[in-house]
Parts: sequence; C-alpha cells; structure tokens
Amino acid sequence: MPAYMEAATTEMRTVAREDGKVDPVPAFAFRVAIDGVIGATFTGCTGLTVTRGVTELRQGGVNDGAVWLHTGLSYGKITLKSGITHSTALWEWFYTGALDGKISLKTITIEQIVPYTQTVARRYELANAIATVWSGPSLDTGSNEVAVETLEIAFQRFTVTPGTAP
Repeated sequence: MPAYMEAATTEMRTVAREDGKVDPVPAFAFRVAIDGVIGATFTGCTGLTVTRGVTELRQGGVNDGAVWLHTGLSYGKITLKSGITHSTALWEWFYTGALDGKISLKTITIEQIVPYTQTVARRYELANAIATVWSGPSLDTGSNEVAVETLEIAFQRFTVTPGTAP
C-alpha cells in the first residue's frame, strides 16, 4: 500500500487519547438517531455500503489495459438490530403508508463513539431513508436471550463526516 494511503487509513480508523496515544475506533460503540431522535438502543448495524459502477472500455490498438467509465453510485441497505423495548416507533415507521401509500422518509444518523471520552469519531448520515423490512423477535420459552427486532432500511445517499474526537 502506498505511504499516502496507509497514513490516511490509519488516521481515519484511530482516535488520539489524552495521553497522546492513538487507539482504533471500536465497532461496538455507536448510536443511531432517526430524524435526530435516539429512540432505541441498537445492538447491531450492518450493510453500510456504497458501490461505484464501472464499465470496461477497451480501445482499439491498446492491448495492455482498459479504461474504466464511471456509471454511478449505488447504495446498499443497512440492517439495524434492536432489543425490544416498550416503544413501537420502529414498527410504526415501517407500517406508515401501508394503507394509503404515503410513506415517511427519514434521515438516519449513525455515530461511532469513543467509549472513554463519549466523543464522536465519525458520523454517517443517510438521506431519504425508508424502512423496507421489519422482522420481529424469535420467541422461545427455552431461551434466555434478549428479544431482538430487525429493521432493514434503504436510502438514497449518505455522507461521511469526521466527528468531534481529536
């Protein structure tokens, strides 16, 4: 890996501590807000992806390579897992529009947190998000696990910004 990429990669994944040492940002410390409201504690967030579409273009007489043409970006769907709470807000958002077709687009903000300072290391903002799949908990009388609901969310685009962590 070239030095400039290595330095940028290290810088993006680490956070400086008060003692000057640098730690990687953990995957377990994050919070999710829907339209600015943190309504549930999520135990998992997966699928935050963006893919650049490209088309290979071979030029006549150039046999040692190809030109790649950018054809646009496409975004994956995120999946949020949440321990069941007494709130039905996630279900209500998903079900909105089921009867009249008037869906509710939201802004989702995901923040990676530095646990010992509670500062934000990185922020992902998903624009025009819509809940596409809701899965209820698996119920089992022989289990002692927490009941978890899952919400799959499609979105139009997202931005990545640095947080407040040093």
